Amino acid sequence: MEPLPPQMTKRERWELKQRERAAQRQGQTRQQTTRRFLPWTVAIIAVAVLIGWWLRSGSTGGGIGTSDLQPDDWVRGNPDAAVTLMEYADFQCPACAAYAPLVKQLGDEYGDRVKIVMRHFPLRQHGNAVPASQAAEAAGRQGKFWEMHDLLYERQDAWKDSRTPLELFGTYAAELQLDAAKFQADYADPAVRAKIDAHQQSGTALQISGTPSFFVNGRAIDYPRSLEEFKQYLDAALANAPVTATSTTALVHQHANLAIVLNGKPVDLSADKYQSTKEKELDTAVHLHDEEGMVVHTHRAGVTLNDFLKSLSMDLTPDCFTLDARNRLCNADGKTVKLFVDGRANDQYGDYVIADLNRILISYGAEGKPALQRQLDAVPDTACIYSKTCPERGEPPTEECVGGLGTGCE
Repeated sequence: MEPLPPQMTKRERWELKQRERAAQRQGQTRQQTTRRFLPWTVAIIAVAVLIGWWLRSGSTGGGIGTSDLQPDDWVRGNPDAAVTLMEYADFQCPACAAYAPLVKQLGDEYGDRVKIVMRHFPLRQHGNAVPASQAAEAAGRQGKFWEMHDLLYERQDAWKDSRTPLELFGTYAAELQLDAAKFQADYADPAVRAKIDAHQQSGTALQISGTPSFFVNGRAIDYPRSLEEFKQYLDAALANAPVTATSTTALVHQHANLAIVLNGKPVDLSADKYQSTKEKELDTAVHLHDEEGMVVHTHRAGVTLNDFLKSLSMDLTPDCFTLDARNRLCNADGKTVKLFVDGRANDQYGDYVIADLNRILISYGAEGKPALQRQLDAVPDTACIYSKTCPERGEPPTEECVGGLGTGCE
């Protein structure tokens, strides 16, 4: 897109962007409408049938086939195995550390039948994740990637908050009997960082937003709750190998925090009229439920803020915010509509695509910076519990499953 002329007004910039997005989204409208009206009769499908559906369906987000493996991918197990378990991981992620022993055990139990591939996906909130990936890559150049991989997870608590993680990584390198000078040089090699960035870009292209993210023969799988659930996916893939991954619409299960403050008063989104239930499903792709008013659940990639708001009879533009289809609050008399995402002003308004772990504030009024900051500070960060990226905060409340086929609520 060409740079926008500086003399354009905010409204003109928004309208230009909206026209451009409309062309891109036009082809998706029919698919979105179809998904919203999927029949509820599939709700009683058993887990065994879900595995069969998973095998017959394509992969999430375009998929990763075994032919997509790169020469420099790290493989544990038989490189020629018919079944591939691929993980996008962040060394500083507590959930990844919790899964690491299970993944290693799978490798031991399945032996030559399965190959395990790890790709880097350092999350922005984890300051030492990239350095840890660099340490693993540097160790890999001396044939000890997996050994360093295992050490980093086993000792995550020791280095995750360190201001000098490289010093600790150096002691791990010595423990693995690596050449210290080569380890330091490889750690700082720009090619190592470029590989990590390439992994992250490939994950982003697959619409991965959290870790760990697992794929079996190119098909995304939900977080297995036990070693046995992992084995069900691998056994099913082995029984049907070889399998070719095909493309399907990207299905996700993501969560974001949201607050709406109008003239200094928060809107209570836990009210019944805003909540989705099995008896009153407002939208299969995006909704609130379980009487929780500040955690938005999304089940399809590309869902926008207005997709969500319109399901609640609301609407957001640069000029106005509409509440309950009739209460229209527009820019006037010093009062303005404002959107903040992760603490920063955002000019996409209703076209903003909701991402996992977002903290979103919609505000209307004439508040100054101190009042706005208080509103921003009041937006919680509880979505990570539901998205399983911060297990150290405890278990999420039990969710009433709301959604159609492919949303995890079959």
